[in-house]
Amino acid sequence: MRKRKIIKSKNMTEIYDSLFIRSYQGHGKKPRLPRRKPTAEEVKKNNLRMAKAKLRMLIDNNFREDDYYLTLTFKKELAPDESKKAIQKFVRDLRKQYRRVEKELKYIYIAEEKGRLHFHMLVNREIELTTSLMRKLWPYGFTEIKYYRGAAEDAIAMAEYFTKERNIENDNSERIFKRTWVKSNNVHPPEEKVKVMKATEWRREVNVPQGYYMDKDSYIEGVNNAGYPFRFYRLIKIRGPMIE
Repeated sequence: MRKRKIIKSKNMTEIYDSLFIRSYQGHGKKPRLPRRKPTAEEVKKNNLRMAKAKLRMLIDNNFREDDYYLTLTFKKELAPDESKKAIQKFVRDLRKQYRRVEKELKYIYIAEEKGRLHFHMLVNREIELTTSLMRKLWPYGFTEIKYYRGAAEDAIAMAEYFTKERNIENDNSERIFKRTWVKSNNVHPPEEKVKVMKATEWRREVNVPQGYYMDKDSYIEGVNNAGYPFRFYRLIKIRGPMIE
């Protein structure tokens, strides 16, 4: 039998197919490959891959074109506990600004620790963030305000960037911020469902629905640790008017 996991956000759908009973050839059952224990490096890479997958879908599902992309830096280096207090106070004070106009703050941020620690943050655009307001909210150093472009490709690129330090750090490195990212409670996960199909429904070709294209760079085939084949691919919604 084939199991298909479908994860759908606003602008993309990710599909993971796996066989958990191998298909038949003639009258005999084709044995699966031997189960094996992954290496520590493989576990690390798989954890990073899953973190990127979760983050890009959270970004795509919760943030839209022209939401804010903030960078918060420090004029002078602070002790780890002080830097944590600074970003927590910024979030509290920013939330108060939203509540004044009866809006709800939504955010995801990461701490980049290469060089002097600084923060990157995605924020829903419900109020106008001016230079003077940001100076009041973040008196510790400098701020930069950009706009998030809102396409699936942007969510993919941002998730890659937000997890880049996790990709290069060694296992013995000590990070101030242990979590890869921090998010508000109102950041909602994408829709997820699992379908079970007959093994005969496993098709080599990918069915791309109208209005989407397949990200060819995303396509992966292999054998999982249980010894069964799998494949993964991503479908991205085409932006702009459709041409018949």
